[in-house]
Amino acid sequence: MADLRISELPPLASADAEANDDLAIADYSASETKRLTLKGAVQKGATLIDDGVIPGSKLVTDSVTATQIAPNSITASELANGAVDTAAVQDAAITDVKLASGIDGGKLVTDSVTATQIAPNAITASELADNAVDTAAIQSAAVTDAKVASGIDGAKLTDGTVTNAKLASGIDGAKLSADSVTATQIAPNAITASELAGNAVDTAAVQDSAITDAKLASGINGAKLTDATVTAAKITADSVDRGLDKTTGKFGHTNSIGAGTSAGISFDAHGHVTGTTSLVSADLPVATATAIGGVSIPANSGLSVTGTGAVTHNNSITAGTTSGITYNATGHITAIVPLAATDVPTATGTTKGAVSVPGPSLQVAADGALTHATSGVAPGSYPKVTVDQRGHVTAGGSLVASDIPNLDTSKIASGTFDPTRIADRSLTATKLANYATTLIQESQPPGTDYYTGQFWYKESDAQLRTWSGNSWIPVGFGRLSEENLRFCGTFDASTGNVIQVTPFGTAAGLTAGAAIPTATDVLTGVYLVCAVPGNYAGNVYDNGDWTLCLGQAQGWVRIDTLTGGGGGATTNLGDLLDVTITSPASGDTLIFDSSTNTWKNRTTHGVKLSLIEPFDGTRTSFTTSGTVISQNNLLVSLGGVLQEPAINFTAAAGSTTLSFTTPPPAGSAYWILQEASIDGGGGGGGTTLPPGTAADEVLRWNSATSAWLPSDTIDGGSF
Repeated sequence: MADLRISELPPLASADAEANDDLAIADYSASETKRLTLKGAVQKGATLIDDGVIPGSKLVTDSVTATQIAPNSITASELANGAVDTAAVQDAAITDVKLASGIDGGKLVTDSVTATQIAPNAITASELADNAVDTAAIQSAAVTDAKVASGIDGAKLTDGTVTNAKLASGIDGAKLSADSVTATQIAPNAITASELAGNAVDTAAVQDSAITDAKLASGINGAKLTDATVTAAKITADSVDRGLDKTTGKFGHTNSIGAGTSAGISFDAHGHVTGTTSLVSADLPVATATAIGGVSIPANSGLSVTGTGAVTHNNSITAGTTSGITYNATGHITAIVPLAATDVPTATGTTKGAVSVPGPSLQVAADGALTHATSGVAPGSYPKVTVDQRGHVTAGGSLVASDIPNLDTSKIASGTFDPTRIADRSLTATKLANYATTLIQESQPPGTDYYTGQFWYKESDAQLRTWSGNSWIPVGFGRLSEENLRFCGTFDASTGNVIQVTPFGTAAGLTAGAAIPTATDVLTGVYLVCAVPGNYAGNVYDNGDWTLCLGQAQGWVRIDTLTGGGGGATTNLGDLLDVTITSPASGDTLIFDSSTNTWKNRTTHGVKLSLIEPFDGTRTSFTTSGTVISQNNLLVSLGGVLQEPAINFTAAAGSTTLSFTTPPPAGSAYWILQEASIDGGGGGGGTTLPPGTAADEVLRWNSATSAWLPSDTIDGGSF
C-alpha cells in the first residue's frame, strides 16, 4: 500500500471488530511490520500489563467473585465499616475471644437470658427494681420476723386477717385510718364537752328549734343575727322619731320629692342631699342676645380669660398702615386703601416679589395678562433652528452637509449598508476575517449557514469543496481525477458489495451497501481495498488486496498488496505518499508539515502544560503550570480544534499567563503542548508529564530497530 495515506486508512468501528481481525504490529526482532489477530493481541497484552495499573473503576460490576480472591487476602483494611452482615457470619463462629469486654446489653435478644445464664447469688438488691418481687416470687414461710420491718403499712395485710386476739390493749389512735371511726363505733352519750373542739358544732349539727330561750345568753351580739331577718313588726312605734314612721308596715320618711341634681347638688326622693359637685359650664344657661348667661372664649378668637375670670385681648401691635391697611394697637383694622406699586416688594434671585416687564419679548396687557411676543418664525418642525441669547427661536431651516459632524463607526448600531455604497474592489485582504472565504478543518462543517460558493479545505488529504447552497461538493475531482488512480473505498470480497466509500467513490457513483458496478472506461483508475476476504470476479482476495478498474475491456483486476508491488512483504511508513523520512534519529517525532502536506520526522522535545483555573464560560485569562517560552512554541487544542497564536490566544514569553480571545465554554476539553526545542540536537529532557492513554501515543524513531514505534513519551518526557 505504498500509495495509501495514513489519513485514508478506512476506520473500523469497535462494534465490528472480530477475534480474527488483523492488526499491524512492528516486529523489533525483524525490523518489519507484521500482522497479529485482535484476539491474540488482547490475550498476550493481558499478560504484559504492569502490576497496579488497572484502576478498580475499569472492572465490570460484580465480576470479581470468590474464585478470583485468594484465601486470606481480604484483611480488615479491605472491609468497609458495616460490611459484615448476619448472613456473612457462620453459626457458632463468634467465640469468647472474638467478643470485646463491655458488650452493650442492648445487643441481646429480648428474653434470651434465662436462669441458666445467671450465676447463683449474682442478683443483689441493686439489680432488683422497686416492687420487682411479687407474691409468687416469695417461697412459703420465707418471710421471718427478721425480714419484717417495723411500721408495716396496713395495705400490705390481707383484708380480715387481723383478729381482736391479735390486737394489744391501748392501741394508739394514730394507728387508725382517717375517717375509719363512724357513729357505729361511738357509744351513746360518749361525747361530752371535753371531747368537742371549739366551734365543733356547726349549724348543720344543731336540730331545728333545738336552741330555746334558756340556751341563749343575755347580751347577744347583733352580728349573730342574719341580715334582713328583723322586720319592722319587731320594733315598737315609740322607738322611732324625727320624721320616720312605719304607717305602711315599713320604716319611711314623711317627706316626698322627685330625686335629681341641680346646681351641683344631688338629692333623693325624700329630699336628702346625696352629693355635691362644683358648678360646671353645663350648669349655666347659654347667653343669648337678650338673656344673660354663660359664654365661651374660642382659642382662635384673639380673646383670653385670666384666672380671676377677666376677659382680655391677646393681640398687641404697633398701630400703623401696611399694604393699604390701617390698624390699631390691638390689631383691629381701622381703614383700607388700594395697593400701590410701592406696597409690593421687588423680587430677587432668591426671594419672591413683584417684577416689571420691560419687553419686547414679554408683554403685559391692560388687564394684567402676561404674553410672549411672536418670534416671526412660522410654526412647524425644523431639522435645525437659530436661537438668540434668550433661547428664542428666530429662524428655522433644513440640514446641509456641513451641519453633520464626522461620526465614529461605533455610533452606527443598527440597519445595513446599501451595497452600492461600497466601492468596487474596495475590500482588501486584510479586511476579511480568517476563514471568511474558506473553512480549514478536518470534519465536515455542520449546518447550512454558508454562502453559495464558500470553500471548505481538508488539510489532511488536501481536498477542496465548495458550498452549492444545499451541500458540500468536490472541487477539481473531475476529468483529471477520473484519469488517475484514486482510492474510492472498501469492499466485501465474499459478496462483491461496497462497504465504505470515499469522496472519490461518491464522485464515481459508488454506493455503500450496493454491488461493485460493472467496469466502464469512466471508472478507469478506481480501486477498492478488500476489508472482508473472499472470492470476487474469479479471484481470491485477502484483507488489504485491491480490486482495480482497468476500463471496460479489461474489467476489475486483483492487486496483491502482500506479495507484489516491489516492496516485498514489508511496508514502511516512508513508503506512504504523504510521509517523508529523512535521516531519522532516535527520539524523532512524525509531524505534519502543512507547507508540503506531508508527514516529516523532526527532532522535538516537548512538555505538556495545564491551566490552573477551570473554564467557567466567562474567564479569558488563565495561569499556566509552566513558563511560556513563546506563544509560537505552544500547540493549543480547545474542544478538539487547534488554536492559532496571536489570533485565538496570546501568551507573553517568560510569563505564566495564557489569554484566549473569547471565553472558552465551561467544561471544555483542552490540551497544551510546548515545544521546548525543535530541529535541535535532541536528547536531554525527560520532563514528566501527566499520564495519557493509548489514544495519546505518537510515532517515534527507534534507531536500535530502525523502525517507527508507538510511544507515550516525547524525547523522554511522558506524553
